Amino acid sequence: MELDDFKMITCKNEKNSRADDTGLCLTDLFRRVEESFRKQMMQKRYFIILLFMLSVMYLTLARNTSENAGLLLIVTGFLSGAVYLFFRYKPLPDNIYFMPIREFVDAAVKKLKYFALIDWFIVIPILMLFGVGGGLQVVTMLSKYTDRVWLVILIWVIFFIGLCVFGFFAGKRNWHVEHGDLLRYLEKFRGSL
Repeated sequence: MELDDFKMITCKNEKNSRADDTGLCLTDLFRRVEESFRKQMMQKRYFIILLFMLSVMYLTLARNTSENAGLLLIVTGFLSGAVYLFFRYKPLPDNIYFMPIREFVDAAVKKLKYFALIDWFIVIPILMLFGVGGGLQVVTMLSKYTDRVWLVILIWVIFFIGLCVFGFFAGKRNWHVEHGDLLRYLEKFRGSL
């Protein structure tokens, strides 16, 4: 008898033995967690490739212009974002499946959180690189047409902060659409232990 066959028998017995039929099953839990993290890994790869392509494009632009300080900060932001994504969304280690169930659920919930405290400490400096680099570019370009540099800086700061706030809430909504069911399932599973 294979291990997968034993898991299916265990799952059927668990469902039959529960009076309230909550539908909680170890096999289903492992499958859902694996699917979610596999999907995250695919998205991570696409975004890292996109960030590298953008950094190459902006680096090429920076080499062709004399005023390139802003572009170099933007390139640094793209590369920092790619490194952050690489380390933030690492796959779960294989030994996680041999942990006790409570530790497995806790590790999966921790990995599924939208923004942990450490994410704030990493993302805010990356956004500052984009903000300062983009601000330098906007001010440099628009100073040729207007002498109100402070107004341009003020407009850029308001625009960039608004863009960051919008991105946070739009990303949070999208995260809950994609991973909210799994997070609720994990919380329900943790409560049943």
